[in-house]
Amino acid sequence: MIRFPIRQLSLTALALIAAPAAAQESTGQVVGTVRTRTGEGLAGVKIRLSSPALQGVRTVVTEAKGAYRAPLLPPGSYRIDAIKEGYHTNSVTMDVGLGAVIRQDIVLGKVAEAGTTVEVIAATAAVDKTDVKSSTNITSEIMDIIPRTTRGMDTIALLTPGVTTNTLAGMRITMRGGQTTGNRFLLNGTDIADNMYGDTTGRFFYVDDSIAETQVIQSPVNARYGNFTGGVINAITKTGSNEFTGILRMNLSRNSWYAVSPRGLRPASAPINSGTGLSEDLRNASYTLIIGGPILKDRIWFSVSTKKDPQNSIAAALYSTQGLSTLFGEPAYQAPTNGQPYTRIGTLKFWEGKLTFGLGLNHTLEFTANKNETTQTNRSIGGEVEPAALYDSANKNTYWTLGYRGILSSSTTLEARYAVKKDSLGGGGRADAPFPQRIYVGYSNGGFYAFNNGAFKAGSPDERDIKTAIANLTWFSPATPIGTWTVDMGFEYLNQERSAPNEQSPTGNRIFLEGRNPDGTYRVTNWADDPDQINTMEIGVSATGVATTRTTGLYLNGTLAVNDKLQLMVGGRYDEVTAKDTLGAPNIKSSAWSPRLQATYDLWGDQAWLFRASFATYTGRLHDGFTNKFTFAGNPVREWYSWGAPSNYAATYADVTNLANWALNANGFQGVGGASGNFVQSNLKAPSVNEWSFDIKHAYPDGSYFKAAVVRRDWKNLYNDILTIGDETAYAPRAGTGIPPVGTVATRWITDPRLKREYTSLEFDFAARLSRELTLGGNYTYAVLRGNGEGGDSGGTNTGPVGDPLGTYDSVHYSRGRDTSYFAPMGYLNSDQRHRSSIHLDYLTRSQAGAAFNASLLFNYAGGECYSLTRTNAFEAQADAAAAGSPIVGQYPSTYNRYFGERGFGRMNDSFNFDLKLGIDVPVVSKVRYFLEVTVYNVFNHWQLTTVSTAQTTVSPAPATNSATAGFYASPWVVSASGNRTGFGTYGGDGTSNFTGGRWVMISTGIKW
Repeated sequence: MIRFPIRQLSLTALALIAAPAAAQESTGQVVGTVRTRTGEGLAGVKIRLSSPALQGVRTVVTEAKGAYRAPLLPPGSYRIDAIKEGYHTNSVTMDVGLGAVIRQDIVLGKVAEAGTTVEVIAATAAVDKTDVKSSTNITSEIMDIIPRTTRGMDTIALLTPGVTTNTLAGMRITMRGGQTTGNRFLLNGTDIADNMYGDTTGRFFYVDDSIAETQVIQSPVNARYGNFTGGVINAITKTGSNEFTGILRMNLSRNSWYAVSPRGLRPASAPINSGTGLSEDLRNASYTLIIGGPILKDRIWFSVSTKKDPQNSIAAALYSTQGLSTLFGEPAYQAPTNGQPYTRIGTLKFWEGKLTFGLGLNHTLEFTANKNETTQTNRSIGGEVEPAALYDSANKNTYWTLGYRGILSSSTTLEARYAVKKDSLGGGGRADAPFPQRIYVGYSNGGFYAFNNGAFKAGSPDERDIKTAIANLTWFSPATPIGTWTVDMGFEYLNQERSAPNEQSPTGNRIFLEGRNPDGTYRVTNWADDPDQINTMEIGVSATGVATTRTTGLYLNGTLAVNDKLQLMVGGRYDEVTAKDTLGAPNIKSSAWSPRLQATYDLWGDQAWLFRASFATYTGRLHDGFTNKFTFAGNPVREWYSWGAPSNYAATYADVTNLANWALNANGFQGVGGASGNFVQSNLKAPSVNEWSFDIKHAYPDGSYFKAAVVRRDWKNLYNDILTIGDETAYAPRAGTGIPPVGTVATRWITDPRLKREYTSLEFDFAARLSRELTLGGNYTYAVLRGNGEGGDSGGTNTGPVGDPLGTYDSVHYSRGRDTSYFAPMGYLNSDQRHRSSIHLDYLTRSQAGAAFNASLLFNYAGGECYSLTRTNAFEAQADAAAAGSPIVGQYPSTYNRYFGERGFGRMNDSFNFDLKLGIDVPVVSKVRYFLEVTVYNVFNHWQLTTVSTAQTTVSPAPATNSATAGFYASPWVVSASGNRTGFGTYGGDGTSNFTGGRWVMISTGIKW
């Protein structure tokens, strides 16, 4: 009889598979050798591959020494039949992962040798050593079992070694010490990251259940990967098949399923579910649907998905000016809607679709597209006292991609793709409103309140687009005296575009007035009558053009399999970047070479013990958050002018909106703000990183494995802003006439060789089969990230790159004997996390009737974040500017942040938690199955204090650096009347991030077919 292995719980299905895998790969491949029982290679064996993921059946033939290769296989479960006349057919099953090279060796016995029993002899499928990447593959089957809050690309990445988050950059992920802006996020080969900040969760572009597999690539090595200095997250969505399939899911949660946080040292803080305010026990349900199947079997498949979130209703209230007078004490206008409640309503419309065309057995064409549209009514930016001053927003996220993959010959394959991602962030006040001009009016509490119209301008969105084109040609050489070559060659084109006039009102102008009378008229004073008046016309100066940042990469990569034990890889990549402003003028142009080298040694030639050493340079890209600093895209200049007509204490709306009444000349000019004075080095290079790595992997016959890796990374070409005493420029106002140029301090961004960023890590990754039903898998990373600056990394969730203290008026420090230990010391950087681990124990069993039960317990451990001991000290930049004869002394800073000890001197507490997920899957009728998943996060409800306040009490004037009070000190806690404590070392409770570990529950249920 023919005996096949029984796999109750497949490691390749349920463990996070460490697969050495480059950007934009959407397939895998199988390689191997067919031998006789005596070890000779068999030529002419037909290798027949079939899979629900494959249109038709793929057949390849072994070469003279029995080797075969089946490239461009869609990820999925495969059956391989080895067929040769005179030999018994051998059949095996295996899983092919995204971007993985899987080795499956097979032994065939002659018919005369077989007797009455045929025993299939095949080595366990394993990742082949010709796969040069360091990566982790996570399938949808894994995500069905492991407890995670979402299936966002960033959330999935945190299950893998070398990945952590940067708390100070809005919890965005970093990979192997890289900056939060240094990662790539690819969905079906489309670059979907936000142009400005270089990150995304990805969930604007897909339904969770539509993700077939995600590959987290820490070190691609192969030269076809570029435009990153951290890592690559590569995901593909599900295709259709010859069978109709689908998943209808409901996710359910409610406020009472969240544990109440401790209140810490702020007893007056009320928990979100304490029964106060808007804390009703709301039931939240969201729905998703994905359907796939054949349009024409083995020729055209489809997959479509959609999702529906509950209408998001948020109760809010308008601001109130009740009891306030004008800025100067006169009776003030009180809107009839003062403090009136209103509801902010959010809606979502989403669809995604994929078509897969089989053009014969060896050629495939794939088209994918989506549309995500979110709207929200009655948005506020602050100060609105009437409904007319609120605005509606509408954001759209779309992408489409067309990809081709084909086998041109037995030794040549071609992959090509063109993709477009579009983000449109729109909404604002309407220019056709009854009173289109948004006006801010001052009141006696010092606040300015908004009337008439919403902020920003409807119909003038922030457009952030990325266009990607790639082509990769792979050639597999025949056997040569020195071995067998695999050669990749190709190009990658990446074009980022941004159009963002960023108008602050529907008219492009904003008006600030000293008061409004009870009858609704306005109070405006001429500057000549009162130089202290605050009436201002703010005129925005921007441009509607498109700023572009274009990167073009060419690469050549060769992998030489010298013999069964030794493999060598060498590659190189050339990247050129050009950035242009909204007028089409180039402001940055540079290029870089990236070498890639690797050697792999297979101790016994059977892939049981692999040793690998690599060196690679990875060149990142310049994201729009940086290059747009030097354009009008998102950076309008604001010019301020005073009231030019006679003082009028009963001015009408028509009076104050008439530009002729404002002094748009030298007499009325008040100043300028916004994006003036920024300059960039014309040949500034994209950041890059040199990586050295060495890893050892041991694979066991049952598919278990253990891997250890040592990684060292050193960054270069980090950019920084340079400010120098006396380096000043002038801005010529555009809205007014006869105004001389206005001086401003110049900020010059350059490639700064003094900036250091160094990362060292030790990574462990493993998967073990404990029984037919039980597996254990996980990873642990010990890492150290040090440097003297962040190198232009983002400063927050929606914040562009921030310059480092190094380079900010250095001469002021040096001339007074202060070295960099005062203002820019070496030490631990924001993303430094000493320990991080994820370990999961997974159980899966099936009954004879087809019902399944699964359980997973996930242990997460996160090292504490570091913090620096700093306080504000007096700075002598203004004195030096005055000595240099500067006419704009007031623009220079009077304080700086003094470091005490090295950067990252202190460290917060480590934390850990356990998450539990239980699931059942039972047949209902025909192919329809019912499923229920219950996930309990922080199952033991173990609250842990992970952060405390590091704030210092402000002292005015700031102490001089060398004075007796210049040292760092912890001020006494300040206790409010309600009993809340603030100050260095204090910690809050609910509503803060000081505690972590609270239990909460989510239920997911639905049907599959």
